[in-house]
Amino acid sequence: MPGFTIGENELVTDPKLIADATVRAAFAQVLGEDSGWGAIPSTSVHVWDVANLHVKALDPKIEGGQSFLAVSEGVKGTVWSDAIDIVNRNFPEAVKKGILPNNGSTPTKRTKIDSSRTEKVFGIKLLSYEEQVKSVVKQYLTLLGEPLM
Repeated sequence: MPGFTIGENELVTDPKLIADATVRAAFAQVLGEDSGWGAIPSTSVHVWDVANLHVKALDPKIEGGQSFLAVSEGVKGTVWSDAIDIVNRNFPEAVKKGILPNNGSTPTKRTKIDSSRTEKVFGIKLLSYEEQVKSVVKQYLTLLGEPLM
């Protein structure tokens, strides 16, 4: 049961489509836009974690008939506006050059979800919101032919 799934999407080959689907919650603000959805629940997960959990669920040691929450950052959850700081810290040249305006907004609706049982059963640590954002930024810069700064 994943939250908003954020991360690079190999099906996106046009940089204009980078903020389609749930990636919009994190990335619209990086592009200088507002998400347009109002306050968004603080529940995100990296797309790689969703795929990893699906594969690991095939292990016969994982008892069937269960539901597993997949939301990173523990009960703190995602603070969508943190994407601005993440991008400023990790991609300052792209911000400076205006490639990433990084001045939009996405308000957060606090939602406490505990995925610790999922992490324990599957023996993983869900990737952070920072890793989610960096993954999308790297894909976007690559699609534009820009260096990964």
